[in-house]
Amino acid sequence: MIYLQDNDETFGLAWGDGVNYISGLQPYIKNSFGSTQTTASATGVWQCPDSTTIGTNKVTAAYTTNANLMGVGYNWNGGPGTEAPVHHSLSVAAVQRPAEVVSIAETNRVSFPDGTSDCGTDFIRVGIPGGGDGDIKGPRDCSDSGTIACNFFALQDKCYDYTNFENTIKDPNITGWQQKQIAFRHAKNGVGSGIGNVLYADGHAKGVKFGQITPKAWLPQLSDAAAAAADLYQQNLTCPGGKVSDNTVIPSN
Repeated sequence: MIYLQDNDETFGLAWGDGVNYISGLQPYIKNSFGSTQTTASATGVWQCPDSTTIGTNKVTAAYTTNANLMGVGYNWNGGPGTEAPVHHSLSVAAVQRPAEVVSIAETNRVSFPDGTSDCGTDFIRVGIPGGGDGDIKGPRDCSDSGTIACNFFALQDKCYDYTNFENTIKDPNITGWQQKQIAFRHAKNGVGSGIGNVLYADGHAKGVKFGQITPKAWLPQLSDAAAAAADLYQQNLTCPGGKVSDNTVIPSN
């Protein structure tokens, strides 16, 4: 929140332009790095004491960001101005329901089958139709509850528990980038249980039980009507095969 005040009430970059959200917050949290100031060397507060997977299979930070809220820059060393146009960081005023939108949350164990990994900088990004890079190819809303983004987040947050999952989700609607999910590692008692700590866009944090996150938590600019429709869609959604945590293909819509 201090960073936001210093940055014209605008969220920082999840990653890009030579920085990531951890290095961007380093001046405010001065115990979070090893020698190289990247997510690959994140220590201190960025490592959850309850995570038994950090440090395994090249896993980096225990927390990651909502890049639909924060920006990304595709030219890693390009300096300011190289952000992708559809992934600019949002201002606080642009967020429709800041108390309900995820900013930073606990993330799961992430690595590719070949042993490499994607650093823990962002959850699933959504692009826009006809252009704009994203893991999901837009639109960034739930104006129609059957949109790819709405369907993906509704399924993910109600049906799939990937807290201890290592490899990419095989969703035909998603690109090949590593699929990072919220980790519900606290008070866990089997698949589809547990609590994950979530920091929201208004600055408050709380422990959230598995199944309580909805699509509107990932899409900061949904109208109230679209957010209500997304909640109803998720409530009425039947999980294919029940709650699973194995390497399952999520059905396309």
